[in-house]
Amino acid sequence: MSNLYFDNSATSWPKPESVVRRVADILKHLGANPGRSAHNMAMAGNEIVYSAREEIAEFFDLKASSRVVFTSNCTESLNLAIKGTLEKGDHCITTSMEHNSVIRPLNRLSRDGIIEYDIAQADRCGVIQPKEIKKHLKTNTRLVICTHASNVTGTIQPIEAIADICKQRNIVFLVDAAQSAGNTPISVEHMGVDLLATSGHKYLLGPQGTGILLINTDTKIRPLKEGGTGTDSGNTTQPDTFPEKYESGTLNLLGIGGLIEGIRYLRETGIKRIQDIKKDLYAYLIEGLSNIDRIQLVGLADPEKNTGVASFRDTNNKTAELATVLGKRHGIKFRYGLHCAPLAHRTLGTFPEGAIRLSPGYKNTKNDVDILVNTIEKEIGEL
Repeated sequence: MSNLYFDNSATSWPKPESVVRRVADILKHLGANPGRSAHNMAMAGNEIVYSAREEIAEFFDLKASSRVVFTSNCTESLNLAIKGTLEKGDHCITTSMEHNSVIRPLNRLSRDGIIEYDIAQADRCGVIQPKEIKKHLKTNTRLVICTHASNVTGTIQPIEAIADICKQRNIVFLVDAAQSAGNTPISVEHMGVDLLATSGHKYLLGPQGTGILLINTDTKIRPLKEGGTGTDSGNTTQPDTFPEKYESGTLNLLGIGGLIEGIRYLRETGIKRIQDIKKDLYAYLIEGLSNIDRIQLVGLADPEKNTGVASFRDTNNKTAELATVLGKRHGIKFRYGLHCAPLAHRTLGTFPEGAIRLSPGYKNTKNDVDILVNTIEKEIGEL
C-alpha cells in the first residue's frame, strides 16, 4: 500500500523539519503562557509571538504588525471578520465559489434578520467576473467577500479588480486566502485587501490549530470573543487596542512558533520557486489525468491561473466507488466529496456527487504523479 499524500489543500504534509523541531523545543523548554507573567519562560514566549507578528506582517506586506491577529483557524478568522464588520441593515456580496466558512455565517446573520446578502455567480469554470460583483451592489453594501483561490478547483480569482470596485465605493473587502497563502505571493497593500483571513496549517506549512486575520483597514471590527488579554486587567471592559482586542485567552504558542518556522522555510526556499515547481507538477498531473478515459476535469485547468489543485469526476458516475478503491486499496491520501463548498459544486455541475480533489504539495514528485495516474487509470478501467 502506498503512502502518496495528495491532500495538501486540507492540511500540508509533511511539515518541514524546522517546524517539527521548533514545536518540540517550545513544548520542552518554553511552554509558559506568553504575555501573562514576567518570568523568563513567559517572556521568551512573548518574544516568539512578537517576532511572529513582525515576520507575518512583512511576508504579507502589512504595514503594522499589531494588525496581525492570531486565531485558531481560517474559519475563526472569517467569522471574526464577517460578524465583526457587518451591522444591522447592512448588505453583503459574496460569490458562488465560497467555502461554508463564509456562507454559513452569512446565512446565520441573514436568518437572524441582521443583514441581507447576494451571491455573485461564477462561470462554469469557477471564475468570478468583476462585473458579477458590480451587478449586486446596493447603497447599503458594507462588505464584499471573495476567495483568493477555490478550495475545490484551485482557480485564482481577479482579486485586484474586485478590490478596485470596493475601493471606489468605500466597501470593506475581505479575502479568504486559505488556499493561496504560501502558494502565491500576496501583498495586502498592493492588492487593495482590507481584511485577509488564512489558515496556518495549509500552504504556510505550520501546525494545525493556527489561523491569521490581517486587518488592513481603519474600519471598526468588533471582537468575536472577550476575556483575559494579559493587559489592563483591572478593567472589566475589553481593551480597544491591537491586537489584544481580538486575542482573548491563551494563545497557541506551539502553533505560532511552528507557523513562523513554516513561513521562514517558504521565504528561504522562495515563494516564486515553489510556485514554479508546483506549476510544472500541476501541468504534468493535468496532462496525465486528461489521457484517461472517463475522467472529466473540474474547473479551469490552467497552470498560470491555478494554485495546483486538480479535481475530477468519473463520467460514468462512479466517482465515489473510485475514491473508495484509491483510498482503501492503495492508501492514496486525497479528498472526495463536496469539500465544504456546496455552492461551488453547484456552479461546477458536480453537485450532489462531488469530485475527487488532488492537491500536491512541496514534497511531491513527478514519480508520485506517475504512480497516482497509473493507479487511477487501472482502477477506473475495472469499475
